[in-house]
Amino acid sequence: MLAQWGFRIPVLVSVLGACSVYDASLLSSSPIVAEAGQAGFAGLSGGQAGSAGSSGSGASAGVDEPEAGAGGLSAPGGAAGTVAGHGGAAGSTSGAAGAGGTSGASGSASAGTGGGSSLSGAGGSAAQGGAATKLELELIDDMENGDTVIDATDSRGGDWYAGHDATATGTQFPGTPFVMSNLLAGDPRFASSKHAAMTNGMGFTDWGENLGFNLKLVNQVTGKHPIYDATAYCGVHFFAKVGAGATTKPLLRVIDKNSHPDGGICGGGGMPCYQYFQKQLTFSTAWQEQSVLFSELTCSGWPPKLELGAIFSVEFGLPSSSQFELWVDDVSFLKKPASGVCPKSL
Repeated sequence: MLAQWGFRIPVLVSVLGACSVYDASLLSSSPIVAEAGQAGFAGLSGGQAGSAGSSGSGASAGVDEPEAGAGGLSAPGGAAGTVAGHGGAAGSTSGAAGAGGTSGASGSASAGTGGGSSLSGAGGSAAQGGAATKLELELIDDMENGDTVIDATDSRGGDWYAGHDATATGTQFPGTPFVMSNLLAGDPRFASSKHAAMTNGMGFTDWGENLGFNLKLVNQVTGKHPIYDATAYCGVHFFAKVGAGATTKPLLRVIDKNSHPDGGICGGGGMPCYQYFQKQLTFSTAWQEQSVLFSELTCSGWPPKLELGAIFSVEFGLPSSSQFELWVDDVSFLKKPASGVCPKSL
């Protein structure tokens, strides 16, 4: 893989090998991270049904800021909880009665304290207790400084890259070094975002192309990627779209110490490198909000698990022999809830 890593060292990356592709529909309908009116993103207030159904909590913190706000969204559960974004006027909302869990009785209605408007939620589909669950966002990069270094929160400070296989007739923008792309004034996101990560091109016939970011810069002394501990997070959240006529099926993958030679583990018998935990997504020509849990990434054979305590990069893999144009904006981690346990699905 002739990709830019850290301070732009070309790295050879092979085909995906034995790793399987988790082929599922996109997650834009998930309430884990939902828009609350015009106030921004909202956290999820669980309210899942127990044996008798229990109510969800009201006025959960918004993803961006822990303030009650306009627009409540009720989550699935025995009783509908409410979720609030930030910045709205205070108000009083009530969750609708839940239909009960698969093995529980119907839940009771519960009053929330979110913003001025709310949507009632469906009944619970799980027979678990009514503890609230929310996933907040922690920004990785909003691209608004226009450079290629991700925001240095929590000592990350890695960088963006794009790469491709060695097909001589293939073309890809940007080249080396990577540059951010400007959003046009007519773009629906232009009011809140002026820059995004983008790559486009065609003609690569081996393993294809990629677009991604390192969590930390390559060490200039050792020439290797430092590991990044991502165990505080459940997944990633971002906005994405593709260009007209471009492939709509990128792979979201996480590169860890087991899958990359810099980890010093792969490369021996039965432990090939470049075998990534990944998930196939579906994008369209309109911007879509995406949330993907790490637990949804799959790989068969080696490695046996994704080492979240020692990852290097997050990237989008683009298939070979395709026209591609991928845009990615406002990338964040999905933080673990207070319980420390990530949800199993969105």
